[in-house]
Amino acid sequence: MIRIPVYVFLVILFLWKCAPQENKTSEQTNPDSLSIKSNTDKIESIATIAPLDTIVASYSNGQKLHLYILAYHDSLPGRPIKDFEVRDVEKNETVFRSVTKRLELGYETDPMKGEYDSIFVVPTYSISSKDPLAVDLDFIEASDRWRWLIGDLTYRFYDNTRYDQLSFIKYTFQVENNNVKVKSSLRFVPNRCEMTETELINRFNKLKDERHLATEGGEELMKSSFVCFLNNKNSYYSMITKEIKEASGESLFPGGYYVYIVYFDSFIINLTFP
Repeated sequence: MIRIPVYVFLVILFLWKCAPQENKTSEQTNPDSLSIKSNTDKIESIATIAPLDTIVASYSNGQKLHLYILAYHDSLPGRPIKDFEVRDVEKNETVFRSVTKRLELGYETDPMKGEYDSIFVVPTYSISSKDPLAVDLDFIEASDRWRWLIGDLTYRFYDNTRYDQLSFIKYTFQVENNNVKVKSSLRFVPNRCEMTETELINRFNKLKDERHLATEGGEELMKSSFVCFLNNKNSYYSMITKEIKEASGESLFPGGYYVYIVYFDSFIINLTFP
């Protein structure tokens, strides 16, 4: 058996460590590709990806924003935007990443295809302005049940085409003191708020004390809380939503308001009113 002196072994180890490695990790990709990062809990972080299209928005102070279109809905009429990212060019920072989560409710009829027998909601985006940069969010779904329940939460809408389309929010990207602020505003007039803030919080406290937040009464309260929030008349909205969500847990049952409100909430950012 050949014995290698210790000092020779250490020299060999040192040279191996210093040698260039040919195997690259998945993070060491093309430097021209985008490094996507999230800036809120609602934005999922993705590795590197090349945009399909780039929209340039210029502001009066010389600042520029780039909207990178990452995916289209090729199967929908007009090929609306499926996924996009907005970056501050000067700071090379992601300021917004679209939410792409679909809403799938009911029972699967074909697990291999991911088909459901009740409701399948798809968020779609379109660019409505470049000065300032603004993006419209619509929800598309074909279901009478969706139309009825969402009409209760937002407004009555009907469409004679194949797809029901709910115009929901406009995202506006404003530049203030060289900082980009993302604001969302409603694209519809919400249903009327029927309760005062005092009535809302009193009702909430009563249901919580009785441990009935996960009951039908809690669901109706959440509906009233959401509608009043859309009317800018409920400062307790986030707290009520959080408590009822924790009490109810996750649900895929499409028969009530709870699951829709939780879904819509993931798209609302700093909601402002005209």
